[in-house]
Amino acid sequence: MKSITKKLQYVFVAALLLCVTATIANTNITENKMDISVSADELLGAWVYTVENVPYEYSKGVFLISKEKGAYNVQVQLPHATLIGEDIEVKGNTVKFNLIIEGQSVSVELTSNGDNITGESNSMDGTYQIEGKRQAQPE
Repeated sequence: MKSITKKLQYVFVAALLLCVTATIANTNITENKMDISVSADELLGAWVYTVENVPYEYSKGVFLISKEKGAYNVQVQLPHATLIGEDIEVKGNTVKFNLIIEGQSVSVELTSNGDNITGESNSMDGTYQIEGKRQAQPE
């Protein structure tokens, strides 16, 4: 009788250890999902960009995204001009704004991911893909 009790104790301890291990190692993605918010400040800085299938003078430039007194500012520096973003909206790591180019309204939406930025611009002429990289800061 003593050996049966001892064996039951071992089985009980082993079962308990399995349950504890299974509980600790629970890898159910939906239950362990963490909501990590990206700071909008990730958008701040200078972004060298290119756009395909647009007139050459608009195909590359620099987005300057800054924040002053709680308000975001966007400038687009082109080889021949500087454009100012209007109606700027920032949510997470995405910025939306409008530009007036040759009298036509162009909406732009950009999303940053580390040192890369992607997005698109929309105008009456169509939708154009934008790609860019964060401009290195001088040391």
